[in-house]
Amino acid sequence: MKILTAFAVYCLLCQGCVSTTNSSIPLQSDADAAVANLNLGLAHQQGNFLQARAFMQRSLASGADSPEMLWLCIQIEGQLSSPTQAQACATRLKGQFPEPVQASQLFELERDAA
Repeated sequence: MKILTAFAVYCLLCQGCVSTTNSSIPLQSDADAAVANLNLGLAHQQGNFLQARAFMQRSLASGADSPEMLWLCIQIEGQLSSPTQAQACATRLKGQFPEPVQASQLFELERDAA
């Protein structure tokens, strides 16, 4: 059984590959985390960023740190005009995952903003 991250499910939702009524997609081995991550993807896709933040915080608190999750955190906090929280996610991304694509995108974003 393939395990998907919340970001991967979000991408599948955006591409129309997954129905928004299908809640049986395994995202992590823990069923509660799977539901939370699916709801995170759905809330983000629907523009409900406060709800997406709640699900994202739950996922990050469960130790689900990944470059994709932290990049999504930066995007959600940016949509909520919360620069302090976005910076906290950016710091975690750069500290824990300095090599992935998301960190490179963040470095470019910060360079362009300067």
